[in-house]
Amino acid sequence: MEVNEDEALKQKQERIETYVYHWRWKYSSILNTEHLLSLVTMVYILMNCDRWISNLSNDQNEQALLAQREGWSRLLQFYCSDMLEQCQTKVFQSLSIEILCSHWQDLCLELRDASRKLLEKELDHLHKNQDAWHIFISKWSNLFNQSYNKETDGALYDQDIRDIFLDDITFNNETTTTTANQQYKTQQLLSIILIGIVGARYGQEVEQSKQANTLIKGFTVDSPEMILKLSRVLTSLLSPSNFDHIPLHSFIRRTAIDLIGRGYTIWEPYIDIGQVLLTLLDLCAISDSSTVTSNVLSGILTPKSDTCLTARTALTLIATSRSNVVIITLAREIAKHALVQSGTASSSTARTVTPSQTSITIKNEQKNDILRLIKILIEKCPHDVADLILEVTDITLNCIDLSTLRHKGVQAVPETFGLLLRYPMVTFCHESPKLCVGTKTGVLALYDLKTPKYQPFQAHPKNETITCIEFSPDGKYLASYSASAEILYFWQTSANTFFGSSNTIHLVSRHAAQQRDRSISSPTKKVDLNWVDRTTVRMYWHADKSEKKFTL
Repeated sequence: MEVNEDEALKQKQERIETYVYHWRWKYSSILNTEHLLSLVTMVYILMNCDRWISNLSNDQNEQALLAQREGWSRLLQFYCSDMLEQCQTKVFQSLSIEILCSHWQDLCLELRDASRKLLEKELDHLHKNQDAWHIFISKWSNLFNQSYNKETDGALYDQDIRDIFLDDITFNNETTTTTANQQYKTQQLLSIILIGIVGARYGQEVEQSKQANTLIKGFTVDSPEMILKLSRVLTSLLSPSNFDHIPLHSFIRRTAIDLIGRGYTIWEPYIDIGQVLLTLLDLCAISDSSTVTSNVLSGILTPKSDTCLTARTALTLIATSRSNVVIITLAREIAKHALVQSGTASSSTARTVTPSQTSITIKNEQKNDILRLIKILIEKCPHDVADLILEVTDITLNCIDLSTLRHKGVQAVPETFGLLLRYPMVTFCHESPKLCVGTKTGVLALYDLKTPKYQPFQAHPKNETITCIEFSPDGKYLASYSASAEILYFWQTSANTFFGSSNTIHLVSRHAAQQRDRSISSPTKKVDLNWVDRTTVRMYWHADKSEKKFTL
């Protein structure tokens, strides 16, 4: 009797294991998706929890937290790799791309991260199979083409669109009854997101195939103009004026913001970078930083704070991927803003400006986010900033309070200005007060800081890059050094005239300044200039750790 009971218990356990490890994964794609999505979301929640340990010292707390996070990372790898590979076999039902796509811009940050991770893994798996990828792209590209077709009343032009998709609460409410037409429109809107994700992730293949004049079986097979269409749709969704019936902070708009930043290098040839940057800066300013930070810490965002956060992230991605373009564009827009503010824009200039340029300009509330962007560029793209140091200085000075800088010094203005002074070709004298910037073309740009305008002086030959500059303590003299020419110049930066002091520079003297051990080559040729007193400069070469003093 006991043997029969043990046998029955064993068979029951085997059936349970068969269900849990085998049959259960064959049952439903939706069930598999929701199961893995919940598991990965929980792992992200645990990874983002900083205060799970109590009653431990700081060192123990940090060590234990690192060890625990390492364990969670391995668990995340297991769910997103091993388990997912099981679901991507013929034995198990694959994950539902529609469900994962619908959570791409979820207001719960951990759920958002989990859905993105699983969706990218699922797309990578599909991408490896050309036939499956072709079928997948054909289906969703057809829906995408219909979504913004005005003649056929595509989903983007549906006046009832907010009731079928764009309200996050309504969309995620499974009890809501929908008609077949609403479901079809929902699929159209999902196609915009999904094709946008595919374009951002695999769009580089399109550009490579164009250059090689070869067709790839995949993203461009049905529509060679897909990237162009995507670019237009995503940028159109940025501005509320294009689809005024769609709420500003809706799911589809927030996703468009994210995808523009995520795939900017793909959309770049087809969009107006100036308009995109200024629109994103506008969106960044709709919510204050403290509100966004508190929402991020709580893990649940409001649609408004998510719009702001996503716009900031998109700006960061664009800036770090195309730093030179962003710096030049911001400098141009800042210059236009300065002309408008001063009222000196000529009528001829106004006639040459396009409507898009006149309708969008830099606003005062955008300046904090511009400074934040410059700070990120200084930290992540220092060499690009050095190449365009004059433009970066112009942008910074137009975004800070110059009167505060003149009277209270560097500590009183945003941190960005202090970071700018780390560059050896930028120097500031609080006593004067003056600012000077040296460029790659031998120009010294002198600011008197009454206005954010500078006076350029061709101090060095055009083929000489100014390596470092430094004001004397009283600001009356300036030392500039060119590592390529190995020449040190002394300049007088102010002179008393009949009409008062003039803001100009005059050459006082020049000296050959070579490091002692010239056999040591330094790619950066880093040199420090320090004024010992009002007439003497000490030069220090980092390459051979030598120094030398020079006098006016």
